[in-house]
Formats: sequence, structure tokens, C-alpha cells
Amino acid sequence: MLAKLLVDQGPAIKTTISNDQILIYPPIGTQALEILLDYSITDIQFSANASKTVSEKGITLSKVDTLNGNLILNAAYFEANSMPIHINYNHLQKKYVNVNLSYQFIGKDNIVLSAGTQALELKPIPKEFALHQNYPNPFNPVTTINYDLPTDAHVKFVIYDILGREVIELVNEKVPAGYQTITWNTRNHFGQTVSAGIYFYQIQTVGFIKTRKMVLLK
Repeated sequence: MLAKLLVDQGPAIKTTISNDQILIYPPIGTQALEILLDYSITDIQFSANASKTVSEKGITLSKVDTLNGNLILNAAYFEANSMPIHINYNHLQKKYVNVNLSYQFIGKDNIVLSAGTQALELKPIPKEFALHQNYPNPFNPVTTINYDLPTDAHVKFVIYDILGREVIELVNEKVPAGYQTITWNTRNHFGQTVSAGIYFYQIQTVGFIKTRKMVLLK
């Protein structure tokens, strides 16, 4: 595509990213545009339907190639338009995904207002708090625990023994929203390896407390 071949011209465009939407802000005076998104088909899913939209503002054409992983968007406006472009997507994996954005925005008399490429990082955000079962379980000597944060939150994560005594505090700090992972190597506050048995792990954050059981084998 032409936008992919052009060198950078004009100021870089502004983009904002949420959990399921990319917003692209055209420069003032835009009358036509071309956008290309290259992505991994195993990590991200865009709408698979080609579409043509004609409105009082102009004509928009879009197409998603689900085999090669690219989305193409072209638009021509009857009058200059700088309203943001909304592109919806779904995460297929619980991990950060890099997407390459190529673009070209054209103004009056076919003047290139802005053209170039940007690397976008898309971060999946869960919809609710969750604490998952550790794995492996039973385990020795290390186990992994996943937990989900829909918002940035102060998290306290503690391991207890079967008598309810605190073994070790693994986390006590603000953690960003996302799918988080923590490991425990069977050591206590003093760096000593604990004995085999049943242990409990607990997450505490604003509005959410959850405890699960795990078994350490020797």
C-alpha cells in the first residue's frame, strides 16, 4: 500500500488506545486518508468483513485480511474532517501485542499533511478481578500464580501456612491493570525453605479479597 511505502512527512499523528479500541486523530484539514495496520493473526482480531460506507461526510472503505494480518482503511471526505477514526479489536492472548500502523493523510490540493509509521503496543485488560489456581499444584520447588486487575490498584499478596501464620509477603505495592503473574520459590521471610504441606495464598486489593489453597510436596 502507498501509506506503507512513504517516508515520514509532517507531524506524527496522535493515537490513543483502550482495551478494545484504537483511536486515530487525523490532522486538521484532512480530506482523504489511507491507513494500514499490520498485526499478528494469533494475537489480535479485527472485524473480518469488508465494508463500504457512504455518508453526508464522505466515503469510507475498509477491508481486513485475516490470512496475512492486515487492515486497510481508505476514506475521502466532501469537506475537511478531523474527527477521530475508531478501530475496534479483540485480544486473543493475555499478553502485550505490537501492531504496526502506516498512514497517509491528504489535504486540499493533494497536499500530504502527515505520513509515516508508528509502532502501537496493545495491552489486554481484564474486565474483573480474579485470582487463579496456582500451577503446578501440587508443586516443588516453584509454583506460578496468575491474577487479574481491571484497574491500577494497590495489591497485597501473602502466603500463609495451614495455621494461618504469615509465611511471606510477595507483593505490597501499586500494580498496573492487566494480567499479572507471580512465582513462589517455597521460601519464607528469612529466605529459608519451608516444609511440605498445605499453604494458602491471598490477594488483597480495593474491593477484592480472594484466597486459594496449594500443596507443597517434598
